[in-house]
Amino acid sequence: MHPTNDRYDLMLAAAKMKKNILILTSEMGQGHMSAARGVQEGLELAYGKTYNIEIVNFIEFLNKKINKVSKKTYEKLASTNPFIVNFLFERWNKKSRMKLLNILNYPMVYRKIKQFFLEKKPDLIISTYPLWDHLTVKLLKKYNPRIPFISVITDSTIVHEAWTTAEVDYHIVPDSSTAKALEEQKIHPKKIKTFGFPIKKVFFEPINRQKFLESVHLDPKNFTILLIAVSQKKGKNIKTVDQIRANNPDSNIIVICGRDNHLLTSFEKLGKEKNTLVLGWTDQMPNFIKSSDIVITKAGGATIMECIAAAKPVIITKTIARHELGNAQFVTKRKLGVFLKRKNSNIATAINEIREDYDSYLSNLNKASKPKASLEIAQFVHKLLR
Repeated sequence: MHPTNDRYDLMLAAAKMKKNILILTSEMGQGHMSAARGVQEGLELAYGKTYNIEIVNFIEFLNKKINKVSKKTYEKLASTNPFIVNFLFERWNKKSRMKLLNILNYPMVYRKIKQFFLEKKPDLIISTYPLWDHLTVKLLKKYNPRIPFISVITDSTIVHEAWTTAEVDYHIVPDSSTAKALEEQKIHPKKIKTFGFPIKKVFFEPINRQKFLESVHLDPKNFTILLIAVSQKKGKNIKTVDQIRANNPDSNIIVICGRDNHLLTSFEKLGKEKNTLVLGWTDQMPNFIKSSDIVITKAGGATIMECIAAAKPVIITKTIARHELGNAQFVTKRKLGVFLKRKNSNIATAINEIREDYDSYLSNLNKASKPKASLEIAQFVHKLLR
């Protein structure tokens, strides 16, 4: 049955009246895309289909080949040579250099971005990855200077100047220490909104821990330790697991290797042992985090915030560049976990420290958690668009 002409005209008019929200992001590290999806989910939960929302992998849009090479190079360096990533971080941690990088790319992407704005007709833009924000804002203001541009910062405490190079309308930050860091970079307090990191609601939802652990053949009565083994050398991961097993014989151990098949193969024998589960990539990460008692990971912004949301103490084994050091500082300052600063640190000591004072860590995590962050961001966006 087809709608009448009048009804069809009304439906068409309603569709045209919908405002368009573009979320520009990148898969360079998982935190940027995770924040983008959290913002989208918050908007959809709060306002249903009121808005047309589109997430754009902006680097891939600008140059697919360069994006592919850059992503692979970053992942490789992050795992094997993080000092190079840190060198690049420091090298480009100046507004003048970020502006120069954007200006040099201006002639190559001007027409593409202009056409992009003409086709998408955005009413508001949100960016969760800062590399090309200066260039994009510059071109956007030529297209339509009234369109709000919001930057969602995905790390805590230490903020790379790439985030503050562009003249954006608002910065959304995860906590007060990040807001302070922006003010130190001469960002006006009125432009800073401390709503929190936009975590997807699945991390706040309760889980039937017993049922889930039984489904993956682990004993739900055991203390459960999750090791997210990505972005860490094979040898260090094996040493970490050996220390956990030697000092926590009563525990379940879950090792997630992501898309690193070489790492997965190196843990093949381990996966056959009792109370141990070894996985590659999984879409069940929220359930593994929520079913664990401690999460061992590097200091990626999204992962840290997801663990806080799920009220799980973290042990940070590694930081990649200074922005992740800020995440580690945030965790230690608020006593949400332990940061292993030295290469020869014994992880068993960190696990014991948390287990002996678990209730205190849990209390601190519940205070730090911001379950309504994505909804507060959505309300703010809605207010701007009204």
